[in-house]
Amino acid sequence: MESSEELFFIDLATIRKATNDFSDSNKLGQGGLVLCTRVG
Repeated sequence: MESSEELFFIDLATIRKATNDFSDSNKLGQGGLVLCTRVG
């Protein structure tokens, strides 16, 4: 059976730029090992 799932990767530099270097002002929440940030 074939899978239609695709994986893609985003480099860290792109993520840092999109989240303003993981700025606390973009932080939406945190739990366990996950940090959720707003992009933009």
